[in-house]
Amino acid sequence: MYDGCGLAPQNAVSARFLTDLLGYMYNKSDHSAVFFNSLPKAGQEGTLRYFLRNTKLVNKVVAKSGSIGGVQCYAGYLIDGKKKYAFTVMVNKFDGDDRPEVRKGIEQFLLSIDEITFPR
Repeated sequence: MYDGCGLAPQNAVSARFLTDLLGYMYNKSDHSAVFFNSLPKAGQEGTLRYFLRNTKLVNKVVAKSGSIGGVQCYAGYLIDGKKKYAFTVMVNKFDGDDRPEVRKGIEQFLLSIDEITFPR
């Protein structure tokens, strides 16, 4: 950590790092179940209460959101039956007024992954 608050650009982490961390937490950590169950469910709880609401991914995504001026991120798991896929989506340097559009774009991206990867 470059500074105590974690907001300095030098503290940046990559989407790959977060996705690898999620993979580790699910597959190797002794605290896997506690960690997984601590994440809000899309369309149901916490910061994801309205995220993916009224879509086929309600309860099929558990994740943590994060935001600050011009940044919107989601990292978590996409659930397909008994399989869970770790993901991270980060969008940086957008106009603060565009946050609803950015969230909608991330929702559309996750919905498209589900359709491509898990056809019904």
